[in-house]
Amino acid sequence: MLHAGFDFTAPFYQRHKYDGTITNSIVYPLTRALYGLRVRQPIGGDFGLSLRMLNRYLSRRDWQGNAARYGIDIWMTTIAIAEGFGSARVSWARSCMTRRTPAQT
Repeated sequence: MLHAGFDFTAPFYQRHKYDGTITNSIVYPLTRALYGLRVRQPIGGDFGLSLRMLNRYLSRRDWQGNAARYGIDIWMTTIAIAEGFGSARVSWARSCMTRRTPAQT
């Protein structure tokens, strides 16, 4: 990331086809349609940031808003893409996130 010039990296999890239903059915297609980029896990929760990207997040006035508090994953992804920061995806063997059913949320 440091030597390749990327400011933001999003995860690309290798997971079962039924995992990540909201991501696969709603968030990924919407992000792809709006920005034209294939960020497969825009709400993945595991991101890599450059110091430049971190400083941009901290300088934003909406950092204290509800979007930043409750939708931090998509907020970070959207800012990186919409403001033209260099982004990449990183393959992960599996998600570190705990698997939940709708009844557990």
